[in-house]
Amino acid sequence: MDHSELVSVILPVFNVDAYLPRCLDSLLCQSYHELEIICVDDGSTDDSRAILESYSRRDGRVQLIHQENMGVSGARNTGLAAAKGAYVAFVDPDDRVDVRYFEILMQAILDWKADVSACNVCKILAPEGLPSEQRTLPDFVPVTPKRLLRHWSLRRTVTGKIYRKGILSGYLFNINLQRSEDTLFNLNVLCHLEHIRIVYIDAPLYYYFDREDSLTHQIRMVEALGFSRWYCEHPDRTEITGYEWVLRITAVKLALSARYFSLFEDDGREIEDEANAILRELILGMLESRHTPLGPKLFHLISFCSPCVYRLMRLVEDPTMFRAE
Repeated sequence: MDHSELVSVILPVFNVDAYLPRCLDSLLCQSYHELEIICVDDGSTDDSRAILESYSRRDGRVQLIHQENMGVSGARNTGLAAAKGAYVAFVDPDDRVDVRYFEILMQAILDWKADVSACNVCKILAPEGLPSEQRTLPDFVPVTPKRLLRHWSLRRTVTGKIYRKGILSGYLFNINLQRSEDTLFNLNVLCHLEHIRIVYIDAPLYYYFDREDSLTHQIRMVEALGFSRWYCEHPDRTEITGYEWVLRITAVKLALSARYFSLFEDDGREIEDEANAILRELILGMLESRHTPLGPKLFHLISFCSPCVYRLMRLVEDPTMFRAE
């Protein structure tokens, strides 16, 4: 069988029976049909398994793998090992995608001979808030390191993208991280491949549903420091591609954020002390970096040295984050 244009869609599933049919329906009605949908049931205890089995019987493109609970990173790694397509996409089971999602992202990859295509990830608070289906073909824009750093979904998520499978060789999701594991995987891939071609489609094709019971809302700041800790243990020394500074600055950003939000946690002083120790190491590496632009160097140096300036910036960006103790 020719898998040259097959997209392996990896869906990690754990106790999402209320959302799973909506997600699977959006995948099965795609205008692009060359899909294998690898659903990794990560030890679900609700009706998720029965739903997956029902969809698998209905459509042969839905493949089902059962495993004991390993977390979202372990489930994605299992999906990667099973993927047969020349391209890989990650979708979360409580989200959904535009009917032309794969068609448009694949056209961007094929037209530009790109390694990665990415779209706007649209945050949705309620199903009725979905934007209209994409009817016109949006512009395709090559991505520079500067744009990669500025754009949240380009930098932070593996969803909203299609990767050429060949560039993922040797990369796995870190099963020890409780947060930002997708950011680490994404940036490791994008920042360490020479001459990588990334194309961005400025259209909301991936719909991320923000739920109060999601894991994102249950993570404490001591766990959120995991990405920055990892970077201190695995620093980029060579800077071969010129993209590595994006990974470093992201580690700085996450440590600054953890230090800020530690103000609102009971053990905040310990978290603040650890964040400051991590930041001192990261800032020194940032200042020594040949490729990091002067603007980000100055901004993050000031943010580290003057926590009050950083806090003011966070409050201006989102006043609801202010909580009087």
